[in-house]
Amino acid sequence: MLNTIVNDSIFIGKKKDEVEPLLGKTEWYGWDDSIKANSPDKWNYNLGFKPGALNNMQECMELEFKNNTVVALRTYQLEKTFE
Repeated sequence: MLNTIVNDSIFIGKKKDEVEPLLGKTEWYGWDDSIKANSPDKWNYNLGFKPGALNNMQECMELEFKNNTVVALRTYQLEKTFE
């Protein structure tokens, strides 16, 4: 599903009020160097872990908004430590 979202750019051009019913409320705001703070225009979502033994990389997605419209989407991984 993530590949479809990225490859087809299905969220590019959508407004915040169109994205939220599809993905839910943002889990956290991304850092914006230009304002030196977390920005309400960078929505981040935890997508979980790919199946596999000993996988500790959490898949994430960030949507960037300008004028209330998605202009960019990026995926990244966060390393998760388990105790």
